[in-house]
Amino acid sequence: MNKLAYVKRGNILSVWWFVVLAIIGLGIVLGVLLFYSAYINVKSVESDVLTNKISLCFSANQKEINSINFLDNFSFFDKCNLNSEVFSKGSLYFVKIIVSDISNGEKKEYRYGTNSLEKDCEVEKGVLNAPKFPGCSTKELTINGKLKISIITASNNDGEVPRNG
Repeated sequence: MNKLAYVKRGNILSVWWFVVLAIIGLGIVLGVLLFYSAYINVKSVESDVLTNKISLCFSANQKEINSINFLDNFSFFDKCNLNSEVFSKGSLYFVKIIVSDISNGEKKEYRYGTNSLEKDCEVEKGVLNAPKFPGCSTKELTINGKLKISIITASNNDGEVPRNG
């Protein structure tokens, strides 16, 4: 008799054990689905980070920046710790650097990445909600009181991690 009561309690306990496991499993599955189904647009934040990284690089290397042609001899990707492969043809990123001489107004432009993203940035400014357009950022800085540098960046990365090679 005592042995039979122990077996019945064991059967009841095993049913509840599976119910608890099912509830925990369902909670984990729902949590993962909610996490991965949420759309978070980080394009503009990524573009801001890229702009700030470039401006900090130029600020840190002010001694080497002395003419509008400085980027011709300045190893931009190495000094700014950027991967040049990310800015190859068909990439999801765009950088435009305009260097202007304050004294005579002479300008020089440098472009890296996908040039069509620049036009998309102009369109995106006029649209309230454009999730398919790139996030864009602009920053201007003055170096040594002689040069004005305008940095325009765009990111159209939907969350993929850029791969090397």
